[in-house]
Amino acid sequence: MKDKFTVCVLLYGDHVQLAARCLNSICRGMPAILPGDLRIAMNAPSSMTERYVDTLVEHGWVLPRNVYKSPENLHKYPMMRWMFYDQQNPIETPYVMWFDDDSYIKDEMIGSTPGFLQSVTAAMEQPSPPGQSLPAVCGGIYTIKIVTNQQQWIEDQPWYDNQSVSSKMRFVTGGWWTARLPLLKKFNYPFEELDHRGGDVMLGALCEQQGLRIKNYRHGIAINADEDGKESRAPHRGFNQRPCGYDYRRDLRHVYKAQVEAPMTLGPITSALAKAKEAKEAAPRADAGTPEKAPPSKPISSTILQSYRYLDL
Repeated sequence: MKDKFTVCVLLYGDHVQLAARCLNSICRGMPAILPGDLRIAMNAPSSMTERYVDTLVEHGWVLPRNVYKSPENLHKYPMMRWMFYDQQNPIETPYVMWFDDDSYIKDEMIGSTPGFLQSVTAAMEQPSPPGQSLPAVCGGIYTIKIVTNQQQWIEDQPWYDNQSVSSKMRFVTGGWWTARLPLLKKFNYPFEELDHRGGDVMLGALCEQQGLRIKNYRHGIAINADEDGKESRAPHRGFNQRPCGYDYRRDLRHVYKAQVEAPMTLGPITSALAKAKEAKEAAPRADAGTPEKAPPSKPISSTILQSYRYLDL
């Protein structure tokens, strides 16, 4: 499964235990993607979280160019756009797999046959039942009620195709999912209007309008899980806001359009993102012009445990 998936992980704040739980499971459960196809982003990380990621770089599990960091919280979707559309470091795999830091691969999938990557590949490439179209996105499917303003937001999007907007939208929850990269690029997802909440619901709306199938997949993955591994039970942390489109006003849509076309008017988030990009581009490229080094010969579990001890966890 090497070179099929780019795995993107978003870490936030002072939650190094969650970062370690997530990244440990990825390194153990999907070693084939290391080091070149793992990307790690950090929003407002603590010094401990930064040290943990630095340790993964030192051990060769992730390349320096695949680490994205902002001292300020850029929110989820601006950081996601940076990771997906980094012109200096483009994604070249057909699939993108996304992890919030409170999602992880379950222990039962470590060393299993088929492995986690093989199982996700089968979900994306084997129609079930036969004859059904292949899914555009897979993950844990939920439904949510769409309010009138959100319906209008959907109807005003360029990908709206005059299909009825479901009052209860089916969508793949945003804590973990896999999607086809050409689909994301075609529709410029995540859309520039997305900030922190509701991007998963609006991806579901896009799929509904475009006749694209989403597939329920939860095998071997704990999504937004609490300490007991229960799905969607992780405590809320950090920034919160109303979902995308909730406050949309059709009579002011020209204002929304102007904000997207002139992103520097959006305020502190865009300014912080610009600063983070400048810092990344100015940093020495230790891996530039050299072959991607193979993962070290030490067992993955041993190396990650060294990282745990290094952080005094």
